[in-house]
Amino acid sequence: MKNLKTSLVLLAVLALAVAAVASGALNRPAQTGHGSMAGMNMTMSHSSGTASSKAVQLRVTLNELLGEHAILAIQATQRGLVGGKDFPAIAKQLDANSVAISKAIASMYGAAAGKQFLNGKNLWRDHINDFVAYTVATAKHDKAGQKKAVNDLMTYIQVQAAFFAKATGLPKQALVNDLTAHVLQLKGQLDAYAAGNYAQAYTLTNAAYEHMGMTADVLAGAIAKQKGLGPISSRKADLQVALDRLLGEHALLATWATQAGLIGGKNFPALAKALDNNSVAISKAIGSLYGAAAGKTFLNGKNLWRDHINDFVAYTVATAKHDKAGQKKAVNDLMSYIQVQAAFFAKATGLPKQVLVNDLTAHVLQLKGALDEYDANQYAKTFTLVHGAYQHMFMTGAALAGGIASQKGLK
Repeated sequence: MKNLKTSLVLLAVLALAVAAVASGALNRPAQTGHGSMAGMNMTMSHSSGTASSKAVQLRVTLNELLGEHAILAIQATQRGLVGGKDFPAIAKQLDANSVAISKAIASMYGAAAGKQFLNGKNLWRDHINDFVAYTVATAKHDKAGQKKAVNDLMTYIQVQAAFFAKATGLPKQALVNDLTAHVLQLKGQLDAYAAGNYAQAYTLTNAAYEHMGMTADVLAGAIAKQKGLGPISSRKADLQVALDRLLGEHALLATWATQAGLIGGKNFPALAKALDNNSVAISKAIGSLYGAAAGKTFLNGKNLWRDHINDFVAYTVATAKHDKAGQKKAVNDLMSYIQVQAAFFAKATGLPKQVLVNDLTAHVLQLKGALDEYDANQYAKTFTLVHGAYQHMFMTGAALAGGIASQKGLK
């Protein structure tokens, strides 16, 4: 396998890096804005938007953090398997996400619990190391190494389930079942990817992302009940979380697909299909609120959703060819998209068009910027922008949900 030696070196480096970071990550000054999450309270303040209670804010936060974990973990194992030069930057972003989750735990149960969750034996960082070991063994066709990594992951499941059960009061066996599903989804997607079955890999990727949303809801519900925070669910909250999840997945798949397209990855068609499945799901959400015709217009209307994805494909092709004129045309088309999409959302939701123009402009610039940085081999900057684009989608989801809820009287 091309770049296999590089892959194995990088994966080994990650295992060492995770251990090294463990000693100092919690003491680093937290970045703000779109650089990284600075803990639960900041995440709540910028991503909850319409959330009406601390319980709903907790639910949104855990959905945001755990959904990002699933996609980054999958992208990291796939890029590590083939020796991608971007692997160390993805691994670092995955670890930043792990730190953010630990801070969320700490905000509820204290700093010691957050530290234990992150660095305890057979707990969170260890399960990422176990997947690193599984990836290395898969690249080497090392059946014994794969078996050991799987055994270590089975141990992780028991220890992590016990940790969550003790903290939240949830039944341990229910948590074991939940974590087992997560582990099998992440293992399964890598097995499928290694076999060249990319469609199956991204079916499992979507399932893993959606499963993390369910896990987030279960944990949030238990913590909210335990802490007396109130209900995590309402018609308005459910709408916000549904939009957050769909739009968050869009951002991560769109940036990933353009990267794969830029470098000619064999997985690109399957990633593009997964991205289109997400687009269809968003259109169905629109259709459920405003009727089938509105959903169809959103998806297929001129200078609307699918067109903006095609514009990014055109920008990617032009970037790969160093075609400045092609890039300029794609950017101009994206500027037209922003105006038309903002008008569509404004008419549907009653939100001010200019606010929506500003929001969509930020989204387009984040995705364009991420691809520009990737093309320049500036992978750390790439995944900082990817992270920002993902977070931004939660703000967009909150804004849209707020407009829709106000319009339709959802409480």
